[in-house]
Amino acid sequence: MVCGAPNPPDLRRAMGLMQTATNSLLASEYAANGNVLQYGPNLGSGRYRTELAKFLSEEYDDTVLPKNVMVTSGASSGLVLISAMLFPPGSTVFVEDPTYFIAINMLKHDFDMNVVPVPTDENGMKVDALEKLLEERFGGKDFEGSTHRPFQCMIYTVPTFHNPTGATLAPERCEKLVQLARKYESLVFCDDVYNMLHYAGKKAAPARLITYDRPSDPGYKGHVLSNGTFSKIFGPGLRLGWVEASDRLMDFFWKSHSIHSAGSANHFTSEIIAEVISKGMLRDHLKYMRDQYTETVKLIGETLRSKLPSSVKFRQLEGGYFFWVEMPEGCQGVRVAELARGNQNVVVLPGGRCSATGGYQNCVRISFSFNERAVVLQGVSKICSAINEHLAEKK
Repeated sequence: MVCGAPNPPDLRRAMGLMQTATNSLLASEYAANGNVLQYGPNLGSGRYRTELAKFLSEEYDDTVLPKNVMVTSGASSGLVLISAMLFPPGSTVFVEDPTYFIAINMLKHDFDMNVVPVPTDENGMKVDALEKLLEERFGGKDFEGSTHRPFQCMIYTVPTFHNPTGATLAPERCEKLVQLARKYESLVFCDDVYNMLHYAGKKAAPARLITYDRPSDPGYKGHVLSNGTFSKIFGPGLRLGWVEASDRLMDFFWKSHSIHSAGSANHFTSEIIAEVISKGMLRDHLKYMRDQYTETVKLIGETLRSKLPSSVKFRQLEGGYFFWVEMPEGCQGVRVAELARGNQNVVVLPGGRCSATGGYQNCVRISFSFNERAVVLQGVSKICSAINEHLAEKK
């Protein structure tokens, strides 16, 4: 229960929608001249960007403009693109501790960035702690950015339904984070991949961090980027996503030689998804997923409460894919993973894997999305057995 991806029934349902949309697209006058198989426009086709902006505006109950979204090959592609194009090797990137474990390795090893962990709590990143770290490194220094290097550092964050903790950054922290990004000329890279998977019965997802970076503010230049994907809400095999960013960053991407050479990422698939969106199929599919996951999350919470002692803590999930389970200090998530695999034939992620400091050794992350509900609940029960066995070892 490590993989964060949709389960087989969700994917089979999505495949039917893809087939319908593909047949409709290929039979349309729009596709008759073969343009859907041509190199696409640098930032993505106008149709894809328009339909995506409409969809995001509805899901977020906010205004998203087509001119501010660009097609990508998924969330990982978005992180690669921004890291490679805007930050030279040796650049500083601040990350939450804990955070998405593969992102740590990408930033550190693939892009040779200096990874600086920032502590978190139940309300997300401790922005006061970030402020001290920024001041230590960049306070009193003049930064002369250029067209190609407009930011002196990156702040990588999963602000909504955080991976792995499930936390959502509190509004007052969102406001302050944007102010810090402006003060220290930092790009806040938001991995907004779970936002639309919310289970609290609300009409819209929580406000994205990018909405706090308001163009109407004095001195606005655009210091927040929202990185999205269809991997979590439709299917990772699409290799399709988007970034939403300011006009100045969109102009930068438009002029990029790398993007110009390749044309838009995954042009054909983006046209199919535009068809899926325009027919209301993605909206309906996402509602189906939320309904299914809401019930699964409720049952997982009941299982954890009934099978674990009060000394083991977890957050009742309001969105996303992951339960973050915290055992008493001195316990080892690695040992729980060993017991779960060896005695229960279940795989779970030790919390230390998610930490740039090697902390959170007493935690495990449970991913519930990859398997059908009955398998998930059985797996959670087995993980509880492994935790209880480990607690008995520590007595």
